[in-house]
Amino acid sequence: MHTDRANIKIAMKLLDNFITYINKDLHKDFQIIVLEHIPKSIWQESKLKNFHLVDKEFKDGNALIRFDDTGNPY
Repeated sequence: MHTDRANIKIAMKLLDNFITYINKDLHKDFQIIVLEHIPKSIWQESKLKNFHLVDKEFKDGNALIRFDDTGNPY
């Protein structure tokens, strides 16, 4: 039996893999905005590359939709 923390990690890993598949394999822009109280440590421990905490004012590159140095969203 999995704990809540383990189940959250499984779900987040599934989302992370899906986002990578859409972005890298299909070469499409894709983003999921998750509005949930999930401890930051969960995705840091799991090394999820597509999860970013946006908990500050949207300025200086902190945004729901981010852009790389060439102006492309990611």
